[in-house]
Amino acid sequence: MFVEVAVDFSDRDRLRTYTYAVPEDLTVQPGDLLWVPFGYRPIQGIAISVSETCDTDNVREIDSVVDDGPFISQHLLETAIWIADYYRTNIFRACVAMLPPGANQQLHIWVSRGELADQADQVLTGFAISEEQREVLHELPITGRVRRDRLVGLIGRSKERHLDALVRNGIVVEESIWERPRASAVFKAHVKISEGVDVDKAVEQYQGRRAHRRVELVRHLASITNPLPRADLSKRFGNQVVRAVIDDGVAELMQVRVERDPLADYAVQDAISHELTPEQQDAVDAVSSSIGQPEAPSKGERFLLFGVTGSGKTEVYLRAVQTCIAEGKRAIIMVPEIAMTPQTLQRFASRFPGHIALQHSGLTIGQRFDQWHQIRNGRYNVVIGSRSSIFAPVENLGLVVIDEEHEWTFKQSDRAPRYHARDIADKLCELSGAALVLGSATPDIGTYRRSTDPDVSDPITLLQLPRRINEAINTTTRTGATDIETSGYAESRIVDMKLEIQAGHREMLSRPLLEALNDNVERGEKSILFINRRGSASFVQCLSCGTIRTCPNCETPLTLHRNPRQGRGSRLQCHYCSYSVGAARQCRNCDGAGVARRAAGTEGVEEAVRGFFPNTPILRWDSDTARNSTEHAKLLEEFQSIGNHILIGTQMVAKGLDIPTVSLVGVIAADIGLAVPSFRSAERTFQILSQVTGRAGRSDTPGVAIIQTFQPEHFAIAAAAEQDYAGFYEQEIATRQHFELPPFTSYVRLSYGAYDSNDAAMEARSVRTRIDQYLASESDAKVDVAGPSPSFPARRAGRYRWQILLKGDFPAAILDHVPIGPGWTVDVDPIEMN
Repeated sequence: MFVEVAVDFSDRDRLRTYTYAVPEDLTVQPGDLLWVPFGYRPIQGIAISVSETCDTDNVREIDSVVDDGPFISQHLLETAIWIADYYRTNIFRACVAMLPPGANQQLHIWVSRGELADQADQVLTGFAISEEQREVLHELPITGRVRRDRLVGLIGRSKERHLDALVRNGIVVEESIWERPRASAVFKAHVKISEGVDVDKAVEQYQGRRAHRRVELVRHLASITNPLPRADLSKRFGNQVVRAVIDDGVAELMQVRVERDPLADYAVQDAISHELTPEQQDAVDAVSSSIGQPEAPSKGERFLLFGVTGSGKTEVYLRAVQTCIAEGKRAIIMVPEIAMTPQTLQRFASRFPGHIALQHSGLTIGQRFDQWHQIRNGRYNVVIGSRSSIFAPVENLGLVVIDEEHEWTFKQSDRAPRYHARDIADKLCELSGAALVLGSATPDIGTYRRSTDPDVSDPITLLQLPRRINEAINTTTRTGATDIETSGYAESRIVDMKLEIQAGHREMLSRPLLEALNDNVERGEKSILFINRRGSASFVQCLSCGTIRTCPNCETPLTLHRNPRQGRGSRLQCHYCSYSVGAARQCRNCDGAGVARRAAGTEGVEEAVRGFFPNTPILRWDSDTARNSTEHAKLLEEFQSIGNHILIGTQMVAKGLDIPTVSLVGVIAADIGLAVPSFRSAERTFQILSQVTGRAGRSDTPGVAIIQTFQPEHFAIAAAAEQDYAGFYEQEIATRQHFELPPFTSYVRLSYGAYDSNDAAMEARSVRTRIDQYLASESDAKVDVAGPSPSFPARRAGRYRWQILLKGDFPAAILDHVPIGPGWTVDVDPIEMN
């Protein structure tokens, strides 16, 4: 038997597999994780296909098969091959996210100074070591070791040959070490009555010896069928008693696998039944009929659930999942942020208690490991998580829901494969026959076009919820004999900050916003203040010489944090590389004493609000105050508690939170997103403003949204204030079509970074030259090229970064003819192209 294996090795042919023979004592299936010989060392690989014959001579045998496989199902394997092809990575890299957490192991090469390195000053000339080799040697620590790939990243690939020379001369020593598994199953000692033991006789013997505690322990073990944790028994009966009963042979020890369940202590609330509006019912019927077809279609149906904020999209998801489970199928529910998980979990766990699994980075690796295996074993019917949950090992998949599908966090941009979870879900549903529901109040421009333009090649069925629940359902309040109908949207007001300044009001909070906040506080109602940047100030500037303190690694302004989590006082921090330094009172350039804070963030807003409302509970919700799901849930619970809280936050407060008691939303600086150099800046601004203003007025309490801006005439801000998606879309799609921007074309971004600025620039120009030469020789290649140009920021974590943009129908195809070297990253359909 022979197996085609995708190995953990970079290759120009991203779809290449290697043929290996299977020893007679081993069994291999597609989706198994293997160890195979590759060159002089063993590496991991994924079994792609198995056959009885092979045309290749001298085929090497695989070394071993990892237990408990196969790990990847057939439709996920096909999805991984598509990912590798579309996103320009190898098949193994595409499969890694589908493996159980911690399963992927690598052989790392570590380097350290050899014995000759201690005498380097004396032996340099004798060994003919160059000055470049001396520089490499000085980067190594005096004691200890460092991974070779990290050292190469520090010195640059151009100097790697000097490191090789030091190794050959024995001045530097290399050592290959397998990394330890990062996660594994946990087993704990349990106790049960031994097989064949006469419990009554054992009790009688212990009673005769007056060992009353042992009698109680034996009777307790006999009364319960399952083994009990030894630790719990020792606490109750004493460790000596437990050990004595085991030593007497009455009871025996056994190791039982323990699940690290993130929901073990989760209190499930009773589900509240909601009557569906006519629009909700139509949407539920459409999705449910797709799931409940007697024979699953070869290509799953796709739906865009376009519902305004507060229109009840989640209830449609819940009813669709209910149908899915009734049909014997399973579902994946995806949310863009961990911050949204607690509230989503609350809704789904109350409706489907005991059926929910979680998959997101906020869990420990042990919890993700156990949840992964329980999902694969079919214990849970619903998986809730962030973008990586699309790779969960769900068999018999019937439904995938992507809530807030427009969010950019569904795109993975920091490592390969640089995929978009929405596109992965689309392909996965096509292969598995599952239904796909994309939900949003402000859909992605490309998604909405697919649902409305009859000329697109991949259409989506449009389902609409045009009214809020409190508007669509004829909600009434009993007041004597009078029925008072509630309104739908919050009242939106745009405040022109230019006029505020002209009137002499230079505070961060405008007069209308301060007045509305004061009224809300007096009424005991809740308020949300939104600003999409963290910190006390986005940068600090010397008033004497104008110098702005920047990061030495990234050449970007440092953000002032006055009360960081470390509790070390005010600090300046880089949000790109996490560089941090104390905030000095004097300018380092001219020793000037006057340093001004510019462009306030969430901390700055919090300081200002506390000054106006010192006796009001104020909460701040950003990545500095909530870094995991537990902290997110705690903040949300505190804000939902009784009281007139003011919540200040970044985009976390704008995404999908349903808090009916919020009656006021204030946008501190609506212009922030418009300053971003991206063709998506208007779309992003409209989406975030529409989402955050939609948090107000979700119940019978009238809502107010106040938007502060210096550009009140901008069409994105005006449309967001009116909740006018159709008007915004018409203007934005016309602009995209005129300038041939996505979704009417596609982009690929090629990025390169080096620690030497000249090396980075020269490599980028060299690749551009090769691209131009190919395009000149191929008249049929319809690709536009921009760059090379510095990325933004031009320097990040010490590396100078350059980029080249390719534009066309299939721009990535030219990379099959113009190979790029190591150090380059390829981002297909990038979110940003700064």
